[in-house]
Amino acid sequence: MGRSITAVRRTLVDLWDLASIAVPGVGVLAGAGAVAVAVGGVWWLVVVLVMLAAAAWVFTRWPRRLVAASPAVDGVRLLAANLWYRNPDMVAAGRSLLGVGADVLVVSELSTVTHEVLRAHYVHHEVLRLGGSTGHGVYSRFPLERLPDLQVDGRSVPGQVVWVRVMSPVPFVLCGAHLPRPTVVARPSAGTARFAVCRDGVRRMAGIVAAMPDAVVAGDLNLSDRQPAYGELVRGRLDALRTVRAANTFHASRRHAYWRLFAMRIDHLVVPAGWRVSDAAVVPISGSDHRGVCATIAPHA
Repeated sequence: MGRSITAVRRTLVDLWDLASIAVPGVGVLAGAGAVAVAVGGVWWLVVVLVMLAAAAWVFTRWPRRLVAASPAVDGVRLLAANLWYRNPDMVAAGRSLLGVGADVLVVSELSTVTHEVLRAHYVHHEVLRLGGSTGHGVYSRFPLERLPDLQVDGRSVPGQVVWVRVMSPVPFVLCGAHLPRPTVVARPSAGTARFAVCRDGVRRMAGIVAAMPDAVVAGDLNLSDRQPAYGELVRGRLDALRTVRAANTFHASRRHAYWRLFAMRIDHLVVPAGWRVSDAAVVPISGSDHRGVCATIAPHA
């Protein structure tokens, strides 16, 4: 009986996760439906659809409430970027990252070609692996100290995760992460996992960094800022992109352009609450289906 209740509860939470992702698309369809129904003169249904579209818009925008940005900060410029493993020109992608002028980069879906471009400009790097959707690494102008794989109850955070200490003027711990995409039916070979697995992974990450006052999380977390686990990750911390009206970070390829209806901001840069953040921005990456997220960050003086 207990297992059945647990399974039902997990399914309900999975559905809520799925619904929170789908809300913007529902709003678009409701708005289009209201226009179509108005032509037929069914005004009560127009009102219902307009209210549904308005509710979807509010729900979509609510997690993005702004916090005050700091004045120009003399800190570390950090960029997190997913290059897309099907990128037709990985050299151009690497050069677009260099154009941001970041001090530290977290790079997902990293290719050997891009690695060669980046390591020529960043002396210090810690690469988990190269090639395909699992390529992942951290590049820095400052020395990096590779940390052991941090765990909770003997379990690691799923996906590609690199823990390093960035030896900047004020050193800090960086969790550079590329987490699996949540789905109802998982295909690990395609980089997906069940919603419950992804939620548990984010909670594990949140628990680890909560115990580390100088920890920064950056990367493609495949986590919408509408999903419940996002709230757990940023609780007591600051999403740097909340200091600006950030655009969506996953704009999809032309083949999968329908994803743009879902307003997916799934790449994040999360810092301790007491830190200063300035110049936060979403930046284009040549040939990628993601936009990078970057900001200048520094502890409070």
